[in-house]
Parts: sequence; structure tokens; C-alpha cells
Amino acid sequence: MEDNSTTKRARVKISVNSKIIKSLLPCEDRLVNYLKHYNEFNFDILEFLALDKITTEDKIWVSVRLMPKELVAAFAVDCASRASTYAAKSSNYDAASYADLAASYAAKAASLASYVQDASYAASYADLAAHAAYDASSYAALTADLAAEERELQLKSIAQLIKGI
Repeated sequence: MEDNSTTKRARVKISVNSKIIKSLLPCEDRLVNYLKHYNEFNFDILEFLALDKITTEDKIWVSVRLMPKELVAAFAVDCASRASTYAAKSSNYDAASYADLAASYAAKAASLASYVQDASYAASYADLAAHAAYDASSYAALTADLAAEERELQLKSIAQLIKGI
């Protein structure tokens, strides 16, 4: 009797070509991009995942529509398990709060600036507004980095599922 826990699953064979892409009904700009660069080609899904003129988001979008349901389910579980890590990484930052804080400080600075005697307070609030705005932009950059990192991990996950790893 074979031990299934140590056996590799067979690699899934999935073709990707213009006809298949069109049948998925992607948005027009993404279809145009694919046709512009790869119209005459027929790819295996792993070759498709390695294309450099297709966005990571488009690769994921196509893959989950072509993969067998059990692989899509496994991919979803993998993404969900990483979501808690992603949430933990980003929970220390709250762009909306920083942006709100920056707006609040800026408004306070503007209202105080109209009174000469409150000019020092206005300057303090203006400084606080600048710091809060910087924090908001830093958070946005961090969030973008984490999202890009997550999409790359998703591509690797899809490739491993297709290979049967």
C-alpha cells in the first residue's frame, strides 16, 4: 500500500492561448495586452505564469479560472492562511487614521493661523499635520509593498499546485 502523504500528485496540464483567454471574457485592455504580445502562442500554464508582459494580477485571474476546482480550493486555503500574517504585518499601520489626523491638524493649524497670538500653536499643528501626512504616505507605500509581495507568493503557490508539489 502506498503512503499518500509522501507521494507527489501528478502535474496538471493546462493550456493557455488566445482562444482560451478570449473564452474567459477578460476586460478589453487586458485582452488587448495579451493579444499584442502573445497572440500566436500556445502556452502551458507554467509557461504562462512566467510571461513578463502579463501582470501578476492577470496571471492569477486566468489561473484560478482554468485550474481544477480542487486546486482552486487549495489555493484559496493557502491565501487565507497567509492573510493572517499579512494582517499582522499591516495592523500597526492605519493609513485612514493618519490621513484623518493630518487633515485634522491641518485644519486646526489653518484656524489658529488667523490669530497672530496663536501663530506658534498654528506652526505646531502644521508640523504635526506634516508628520501625519508623511506617516499616511509611508503606510500606503508599505501596503503596496506587502500587496505586491503577496501576489508574488500567490503565483508561486499556483505554480506549486500545478506541479503537484
